[in-house]
Amino acid sequence: MLTLRIHLDDADADNGALRLIPGSHDRGIIPPETIANLKKHAITTTVKSGGVLVMKPLLVHSSLLAGKPSHRRVLHIEFAAEELPNGLQWYGSRTD
Repeated sequence: MLTLRIHLDDADADNGALRLIPGSHDRGIIPPETIANLKKHAITTTVKSGGVLVMKPLLVHSSLLAGKPSHRRVLHIEFAAEELPNGLQWYGSRTD
């Protein structure tokens, strides 16, 4: 799986850019209390308008509140050609 985030506006720490925890996509299902401990390893992705961020969509990620609110429009495109790893499932995809 792969995600492309095409930025239509600058994204930085001041306007609530995406934060992510590197390597978290390889951990499978992560309990909330573990995520809370992993937050200290989160990085902020700074991307200029017209830039593209390529990431694994299963990375634990979020955006903080903007200190200086402004536009942060993004075209978010996800590609997948295989089943999800480590027992993960798409929401609503259960067949049982």
